Amino acid sequence: MKKTMCIITLLITTAGFVSANNLNETAFSKGAHYTANNCEIFIDKISANNSSHAYRGLNIWIKTINSSLDSEIAEVGFRYKKTGMEYSYGPIDTGWKEKKLTPLLGSKDYFTLSIDISSGFGWAVYEGAFYVRTKAGTNYWFKPAGGGNFVFDENAYNNIANAMGNVGYSSGVDAALPTQRDDLNYYNPGVCH
Repeated sequence: MKKTMCIITLLITTAGFVSANNLNETAFSKGAHYTANNCEIFIDKISANNSSHAYRGLNIWIKTINSSLDSEIAEVGFRYKKTGMEYSYGPIDTGWKEKKLTPLLGSKDYFTLSIDISSGFGWAVYEGAFYVRTKAGTNYWFKPAGGGNFVFDENAYNNIANAMGNVGYSSGVDAALPTQRDDLNYYNPGVCH
């Protein structure tokens, strides 16, 4: 009876952790989960760009400090949900998904993510957190100061566009702003380099 109660308590505690952290059982079962408090993963640069058909998007560059991880990187990604409106299809609500990030030019510690915020065809809000998953199965989560999730939306686009001063079609890393600036501390609260 005592062993059964311990197992039930463990299952309830595990389910509470999974629910409270917006993780599914698959992600949870992949290993330990830690908040990246020591710059293991962080947003290094960010930019806003626009294009035809009123397109507005954000480009985000993620840096990892591989020597701070418990083993080699298996995956860097963004766990998010997307809500919004597509004018041809109606409301968007994707539920929680994981998007694997692309290494920048074959780099082992620099990754990129591009997200569409709005256009003449609709708009979207992304809510989520970045992670680095190691080959040892450990997950390091990067979230805003105080926890919660990052929100990338029209307001984020406007704030970044205003900080850039001149938004154009260029979406490369050379046009991006470093997040170590005081006005961008939401994206890099630990002022990681």
